[in-house]
This record gives sequence, C-alpha cells and structure tokens, in this order.
Amino acid sequence: GTFETVSAGTYHTCGITNTGKVVCWGYDSYGQSTPPDGIFETVSAGGYHTCGITNSGSVECWGRDGYGQSSPPGGTFETVSAGGWHTCGITNTGSVECWGKDEYGQSSPPEL
Repeated sequence: GTFETVSAGTYHTCGITNTGKVVCWGYDSYGQSTPPDGIFETVSAGGYHTCGITNSGSVECWGRDGYGQSSPPGGTFETVSAGGWHTCGITNTGSVECWGKDEYGQSSPPEL
C-alpha cells in the first residue's frame, strides 16, 4: 500500500494508508503508536497522544490522557490537531472545540 497523509508528533509519527488504516511508529510508552481499528480520514500525532477523524466524522484519540486530551467531545469534526497536553478540532459547523489542559488558555478559543 501507500500513504495518503503523515503527521509527525514529538516522539512518534502516524500516517494514513490509501485504505484508511492508521499506522504509527516510534515511541509508544503510552500507547500513542497503537491506533484503533477503523477507517480514518485524518490523523494528528501529538506529544504523547494521537487523534484522528473517522470516516463518520467522529474524533478518536489514543495514548496518554493525563489531562483529558484523549477524551474528545461527541459530534462531527472536519479537522483535529493533537498538541502536547490539549487537543483542538473544528466541528462540521465551523466552531473550534478544545479539550485537555488549559493552563495558559490554549484550550479556550476566542470569540469571533
């Protein structure tokens, strides 16, 4: 097979194959390189966790969850970005949702 997209995290890298399978390699102390089964549209490798959007539009995350960064809200998303201690995504209605640690306000999107 071939890869359609790739995302480099802090200590690991993930990509999506042409069949929609997520494949990760590198550091895996928290399970961030052990993706769930399923068909994914996008993937984002963070510091110690990884998130992806499934073909149904839901966000799935795996790996470290010390601050809730791997516990996404429900709903349909267009994009997702896994950071170090938080994750953000754009919903199908165009709003930004963030979850995880918010020590510096990084999980509190501004009003537009």
